[in-house]
Amino acid sequence: MMTFTFSTRAIEATYEKEVLKLLEEIALKDDVL
Repeated sequence: MMTFTFSTRAIEATYEKEVLKLLEEIALKDDVL
């Protein structure tokens, strides 16, 4: 159970990082436009 919880948290953290990266890219594109 502990391992499953840890895996879920790791996946969530990775997902959040990816989302932040996408948001940053979108913001940069908006600035350029």
